[in-house]
Amino acid sequence: MVDRGSTSGNWLETSASAMYTFTMSRGVERGYLDQGYIAVASKGYQGVLAKISLGSDNRTNLRDISEGTNVGDLNYYFARKRNTNDFHGLGAFLIMNEQLMRTGG
Repeated sequence: MVDRGSTSGNWLETSASAMYTFTMSRGVERGYLDQGYIAVASKGYQGVLAKISLGSDNRTNLRDISEGTNVGDLNYYFARKRNTNDFHGLGAFLIMNEQLMRTGG
């Protein structure tokens, strides 16, 4: 939960982080956001990259992708399964990565 960063049980979800990072970078690029958000996008990019590892099969893995959500309370969100290489997380990562590689993130 974005607004509950210090709440016990909360965790950093990769696909949402990638989408927020992409949005901030694109917003600065198009002049919708102040240049100061470049530093925030860069920090988000590094955070998502930190969720990448090399598996025993020598394939790249992106972890901590939520299995998806419906409307629920905090415990519902905090208890979501943390998948590796879920397609919506990989898609968000690819979009973010292209943006940040292009803009020098």
